[in-house]
Amino acid sequence: MKDKYFDELIEEGKGIRGQEIIDMLNRRYC
Repeated sequence: MKDKYFDELIEEGKGIRGQEIIDMLNRRYC
């Protein structure tokens, strides 16, 4: 569940602010 959500956010955020979303998720999950 978590991984699917993570992948979807990365795919959607690639053109918008993908790095920002990835950074936020990394802080939240790690």
